[in-house]
Amino acid sequence: MIKTGDQDNSDGHARVQIEEALRNVASGGPAEVEIVTTNGDSRCQYRLSEGERYVFITSGTAPYRIDRCSGTFQLRGNEHRLESLRAQVSGGSPSLLSGLVQQGSAGGLSGVTVLLKRRAGHAQQYTEVTDAQGVFRFSGLPVGWYSVVPSKPGYLAKPVEIYMPAKGCNTSDLTMSPAGTIQGTVRAATTAKPVAKVRVQAFALDEAGKPQLLPVRTAITGEDGRYTMEVPAARYRVAVNGAPNRDDDPYPAAIYNGGNPVHVSQGNTTSGIDLAVGEPRTKVAVRFRVLAEDGKPVLASSLRLETKDGKIRWETRNAHGVNAMGEIVARGYAGEEYRAIVSNGAGINGRFWYSEGSATVKAGTAGVTTINLTRRLLDQ
Repeated sequence: MIKTGDQDNSDGHARVQIEEALRNVASGGPAEVEIVTTNGDSRCQYRLSEGERYVFITSGTAPYRIDRCSGTFQLRGNEHRLESLRAQVSGGSPSLLSGLVQQGSAGGLSGVTVLLKRRAGHAQQYTEVTDAQGVFRFSGLPVGWYSVVPSKPGYLAKPVEIYMPAKGCNTSDLTMSPAGTIQGTVRAATTAKPVAKVRVQAFALDEAGKPQLLPVRTAITGEDGRYTMEVPAARYRVAVNGAPNRDDDPYPAAIYNGGNPVHVSQGNTTSGIDLAVGEPRTKVAVRFRVLAEDGKPVLASSLRLETKDGKIRWETRNAHGVNAMGEIVARGYAGEEYRAIVSNGAGINGRFWYSEGSATVKAGTAGVTTINLTRRLLDQ
């Protein structure tokens, strides 16, 4: 460990004491070194504060160079990191992976099963359980990439990818969230029969009750029309094709209970979240020809189809799918009306020009809709 001594905030320098002898550090007493904090040099990521205790391993020359367990951090609650640092500076130690599983800022979680899985082509798996402080340790691991997968009833977490060196250490701290379950059935609005292979999504709501743009979870209904999804404990909008900014599902939008929140609490199942969907829409090609002001085809442009309520139905970038005639084939649903918006930017003679154009089209109509771009010079 090291702790701060005198600190001069004006130039970013701080005096620190190494309290625990590391390799090549004299054991006759605490050694003093001078480091540069972020106020004076970006090589150090954190500013040290008077009286705080830290583990600090430089990314510079020996004896303090540590590749995968380097960093500056407050020791309290991170003792497992110090153990990993010892393993690496000792040289020749078997590979050691340590980490802390915690619930946000509430501290470590005990009793979490941590599964370590090697990448494809390797059958090895390793399992450990976190101790009373939420710490887990694996030692003697073969070299390679691993997925670290924590699990505990009532909690959710995302797996983390790590690489283990031949000899040395790595750390992988994980965060778990309290979780519950949403269950329901999707039926046809006209016949009330269960509908299989429908995407049901849960969108987290903010404090104002507004749904996020991306779903937290997506579930696919089975042959009986039922779905189940495990989500962090929170409030949700549950819907089919219910994203606030997109219309990208064959089924028309169907939102549970008019958009009223579905409350999910830790360890509990919220059931009966049923949805009624209309008939799936038919996909059709919608063709456009994009022309510049001089009538020549535009071969590099971005096109976006928007519904009447402003949701994105289809979009492409970087001239994907544009032929030599400046034609783009988009995808819509038969009988629906869209606004097509095309944009293109280019640097010409040291100045940047922006071109744009739009048209309204009904999907399923034969022929090609021409969009003429209007060019304007952007302010420099």
